[in-house]
Amino acid sequence: MMLSTHFGNLEASPSVRRDVEDLLLAAVDRFRSRVRTVNVSVTDVNGPRGGIDKKCRCVVHLKKMAPIVIEDADHNYRNLFNRVAERVAYTLSQKVDRVQKKGRSKKSKEKPKGLALSSQDQ
Repeated sequence: MMLSTHFGNLEASPSVRRDVEDLLLAAVDRFRSRVRTVNVSVTDVNGPRGGIDKKCRCVVHLKKMAPIVIEDADHNYRNLFNRVAERVAYTLSQKVDRVQKKGRSKKSKEKPKGLALSSQDQ
C-alpha cells in the first residue's frame, strides 16, 4: 500500500505531514490488504484571509472495488485531518462489510453439490 500527500499551495512542516500520514494509515490499517493507494491533497483556498478555507481531498484506491473519495473543509488542520481520517475509516468499513455480506448471501443461496439423498429423504 502506498500513501502520497500533496500540500498544493501550502508549506507543511514535517510534523504536519507525519500527522496526516499517521492518521490515515491508522484509518485504513484494518483493511490494509484491500487498499492499493491513498492519495491526500490539501489546499488553502483563501490564503491568509482565513475562514473555512483549508480543503482536504482523500482518495482511497481499493483492490477489486471502486475508490472511496472523501472531501472536507475546515479552518483548523487538526480538526480537518481527524474528521477526514474518521470518515475514511467509517466509509471503508461500510464498503467492505457490504461486499462481504453480498458474498455470504450468494454462498448461502447455492445448494451444496454432490450430496446424495438418503433412502429416508426420498
